[in-house]
Amino acid sequence: MIFFTRKLFDGYQPGSNWERRAMKTWLKLTEIYSDYRKAISPLMPRSAIELDRHGLHDAVITSCSNSDGDFRIVLDATHALSQWRGGSVTLHFTGVRNRIPTRSLRGQWWLYSELHLTSSASFSLHVLLTDTELQIDADDVKISVDDSQRDAATD
Repeated sequence: MIFFTRKLFDGYQPGSNWERRAMKTWLKLTEIYSDYRKAISPLMPRSAIELDRHGLHDAVITSCSNSDGDFRIVLDATHALSQWRGGSVTLHFTGVRNRIPTRSLRGQWWLYSELHLTSSASFSLHVLLTDTELQIDADDVKISVDDSQRDAATD
């Protein structure tokens, strides 16, 4: 993470003793990141832009797998602050260039993400999770939503 770091996230949590300053910095970085994303968007796959724009804040990782340049991650978006709230979201990354350790991802909450340019793939998605960070350098991402449980979750 470059903009929304763990240190800054921890700083705006109650009891950090620097919540006000951290929140002020967070809001400023949100504006800067928005401009940055607008600048790099023409160079990114539309699906990556859509994922970054809508986010999956507070979705929970239920499973993930790696195989030969593909990475799949399934998230429970029941309580996510996202347009996909209430459904199960599968992200299928193709053309993955980096090794993604999956062992400790299950049960982690997706907090914030950033999209970046990289020389090795079409984009690099950085994700701040509950206990760790995730970086996915890929050529594309397909977003699939199973919202069969959406009505019950949003009532």
